[in-house]
Amino acid sequence: MRVALVHDWLTGMRGGERVLLEMCRLFPEATLFTLLHRPGSVAEQIEALEIRTSFLNRIPGVHERYRYYLPLYPLAVSRLDLRGFDLILSSSHAVAKGVQKPAGSVHVCYCHTPMRYIWDMQSDYFHYGDAWRLGRTCLRAVAPALRAWDRRTAAGVDHFIANSLHVKERIARYYGRTADVIPPPIDTSFFSLSPNGHHGSFYLVVSAAVPFKRLDLAVETFNRIGKPLVVAGSGPDLEVLKKRAASNIQFTGYVPDEELRLLYRDCRALVVPGREDFGMASLEAQACGRPVVAFGTGGSLESVIDGRTGILFQEQTCASLEGAIRRLEASAFDPARLKENAERFSVARFQRSLMEAVERTVTASGRSLSEGVSPSFGDAAALDGLHPSLAGMGGLAKRGIDILVSSCALAILGLPLLVVALCIRLTSTGPALFFQWRLGHRGRPFRIVKLRTMIAGAEGDKKPTWALDRDPRCTPLGNFLRRLGIDELPQLWNVLKGEMSLVGPRPERPEFHRLFSERLPPFARRLEVRGGLTGLAQVRGWRGNTSVEERLRSDIEYIERWSVWKDIGILLLTPRALWRRKQHPPVSPPVLNTR
Repeated sequence: MRVALVHDWLTGMRGGERVLLEMCRLFPEATLFTLLHRPGSVAEQIEALEIRTSFLNRIPGVHERYRYYLPLYPLAVSRLDLRGFDLILSSSHAVAKGVQKPAGSVHVCYCHTPMRYIWDMQSDYFHYGDAWRLGRTCLRAVAPALRAWDRRTAAGVDHFIANSLHVKERIARYYGRTADVIPPPIDTSFFSLSPNGHHGSFYLVVSAAVPFKRLDLAVETFNRIGKPLVVAGSGPDLEVLKKRAASNIQFTGYVPDEELRLLYRDCRALVVPGREDFGMASLEAQACGRPVVAFGTGGSLESVIDGRTGILFQEQTCASLEGAIRRLEASAFDPARLKENAERFSVARFQRSLMEAVERTVTASGRSLSEGVSPSFGDAAALDGLHPSLAGMGGLAKRGIDILVSSCALAILGLPLLVVALCIRLTSTGPALFFQWRLGHRGRPFRIVKLRTMIAGAEGDKKPTWALDRDPRCTPLGNFLRRLGIDELPQLWNVLKGEMSLVGPRPERPEFHRLFSERLPPFARRLEVRGGLTGLAQVRGWRGNTSVEERLRSDIEYIERWSVWKDIGILLLTPRALWRRKQHPPVSPPVLNTR
């Protein structure tokens, strides 16, 4: 089954793109269709897909002025050629749902919202910046035709999924369609409580700088009350807002996720002045233990619990927002309760719910979803419950050993690894370190770090290729490092971060995980635990280009018979296994389907 993902446009990582990212993880071999794409503006896993754009992408300067081409959106999306695709999964807040569905295919639409600016939120887009009323006049002129097109193309969707009850009601009102509700994913493992439990005195806004987000209301209110405010986010109205702001308001522009997490943890509270379809930023802040002040309508009623996880204000006025801030400062909020609320919207729950909804729709059409789905995320068993190595006293002991050993090893081996990295740079062109996507616990992708052993650009065609013993792509120094396993030592950093463990099944690349899971269904069970730097299969000689079946038997044995003492035994046997270099005979390397 060939899968097409459709998204309105790719110009930055906002809430809709975070949902799209999870879709890409569920369907890593899908083709992505979009009106326009600014390369490098979205996450690497989105950029890694084959991306096909509309004719709008060829217009000079369109990435900065694409909003002005609204009347052309229906034509552009209708010209996207989806012939040959069996499943269409659209992520739509504008026109993505309006793609032309080929005969015999199935279209599931994850609807962030029907187009706000042509239905009930036109006034929210013109609070400022339209002194001559040209924008609202033009929008009123094209809105009737756009509404007719929007309602008509809703009939081409086989099944709607709404991101909130609020959006479900809007889908029913404007399209006359029912919808499942699957809230967006919140990465509660990344957005987490502050280790020291402290927070600052500043308030925070995380939002695109566009009129309907009502950042002007936040700026005006904080100008009046004089409290420190940090505004994180970019957009076309950023300079206008800066000119309005007093000295107590700071604008950061776009910030990467690591900095955003620090802002969440350090702020007094998050401020959400606009009408939200759901409110992902509100839950990211709660996952970091910080309460929210939000306009009490729309999706915020579902993401913020008034008085328990934040304060809701009832009118979009400075007086109402100021009163909510005073109420918040007179209240106490339990970070653990805030985190608990955010956990209801975890990535694992989103993945499972979305896959179930898609599978029901495909099955109802008489088709099967079994071909073309990434088993790393489709295996529901891997998403339910925790393996003993991740829970209870055993899990605590295992994680404690991981942290102690990896931190000590990095401290001891840091200088030698730096010398090896310098030798790599001196003996071959290219960087000393090599990063590669692998699948971790419950199929969560992460970037593994290794010392580079091959020539730069060894996979220049971007198709993953299985490494062989004495691989011709390896440098002489690389062959030596690989024989002794030295190239894997930087993964101690992955262990320290919690992406891996010292002991466990070796984490596999998503493409090969899917290939092996299709051939050997138990292979998906390896995601029940964290991947390891070493493992039972490795100390038995099943490493490198050896039998995947035998390696899997050892991995399953480890999963089913795990104990802390087994981990310690494997750690003690690993140096001996590397020194003896005992390894079973090689087999024919697996080859990925190039379809």
